[in-house]
Amino acid sequence: MLAGLAVAGTSPAPTRAPTLSRESSGVLTLSPDEPAATVEVTVLANAALLADATNRTVVGVRRVPATGEGPDSAGVVMAIEAVEGKVPPVIGSWPSLSDDLKLACQFTGDCTRAYRITATLAGPVEGPVTVGWLVTAETRMGTDASPGVAPAGAALTITAGKPAPLAAGSLSASVDTTGIRLDAAHPRFVRVVTLVQPPRADGTWAAGVLRSTITRDSTASYEQPVALRVEMMDGTVISSASTGVQDVALPGCDDPDGCRTQLRVVGDWQGGPKGQESTVDWTLGGSLFTTDPGAIELTGKLSLEPVPLVEDKPIPAGGTTHSLLIGGDKTKDQSVNLSIDGRAIHGSDDGKGVFVQATMSALSRSKSGSEKSILFRVGSTGTEGVPGADLHVVSTLFPVKCGGGSCTATIPISAWVYGTPVDDVTLDWTLDAALVVDPGITVDANIQVGYSVQDRP
Repeated sequence: MLAGLAVAGTSPAPTRAPTLSRESSGVLTLSPDEPAATVEVTVLANAALLADATNRTVVGVRRVPATGEGPDSAGVVMAIEAVEGKVPPVIGSWPSLSDDLKLACQFTGDCTRAYRITATLAGPVEGPVTVGWLVTAETRMGTDASPGVAPAGAALTITAGKPAPLAAGSLSASVDTTGIRLDAAHPRFVRVVTLVQPPRADGTWAAGVLRSTITRDSTASYEQPVALRVEMMDGTVISSASTGVQDVALPGCDDPDGCRTQLRVVGDWQGGPKGQESTVDWTLGGSLFTTDPGAIELTGKLSLEPVPLVEDKPIPAGGTTHSLLIGGDKTKDQSVNLSIDGRAIHGSDDGKGVFVQATMSALSRSKSGSEKSILFRVGSTGTEGVPGADLHVVSTLFPVKCGGGSCTATIPISAWVYGTPVDDVTLDWTLDAALVVDPGITVDANIQVGYSVQDRP
């Protein structure tokens, strides 16, 4: 279960300061010889504390950076679980768990809760890796409007056990690719990786981590230039929507002889004006492990076997020209609708794996001579300039849908200028389109593409 998908006992956060607050922190040390380690931490809220009807005591357990550790350090997976509970652990690269003791201990008397924190490597390392953890316990009395005080004899304590390597160890593997160029000429890459794993026994968990470094040619933009993810071969995304570090939900395996499952790492350039080109490095790691300190040693093989990287290149598909009028502090929207001969596309009946890239150039002119800035966008990607300037932007990839021998795609365009009269600025734009297709799909050289432009309200 990925981090954030299993959080116990959640409710709206109070605004008042805690009446009592405790915390404990530490590290788990992993190495090539001891790739998995665990620690148990116990929280005690005594009966006197819990007797107050307004009491709310919440325990938080999460991974935190160890000294010298950054968010892109060695690939590590952590699992957090309540030892007495029957809920699967929360698993991820930076997981967290929240536990409301009033829900967990619905009886009179002391409440003792133990939490097991397990860390495991998701790929090879050359030396020791330290992984930080933090446990907090906070009690609040009264209400936000009228905070209470702790009753006499109230106690809230946290006791950490001694970290220990897991006798069962873990199985891990990783694959990486460096120096992938993403730009207008190389807007998409696909690398297929075969996950080889033994059958998944009860109490055994598998998790993956996708770590990436994206280097832009220019830093003068706040927009994210690359979308990177892990998918099943049918396009189902199995990685979390984030950048830098993503959790990956590796598929299970029930076959007694083990499983070979193909995944793919996909990167899309998000388009933009010149300077938004990027270079990508990524590492996909996986780990198969158990959180049971008494489990026998894991056996079998876990590996990630890559095939050569495929960089999808644009295939010219014609284009069109048009104009739009803007001004009056209003946005003007248009849609460019493409009608594509689906008989010229081979290997995709529904259009999956087929995309359109739009290269837009626009010449702007103002009747009033305004020097106000113009924002010109193609989908979510844009550029800006002043009237009289040439605007140039390359879009992200738009999906193509096919059926019955024909295919369609829509390219949304919008423009906006502040502080000018209505219909003051004219944009004369030119669109050059290209098809981008995934491995296994081909396009005939003489493919026919029709264009129509529609104003959107």
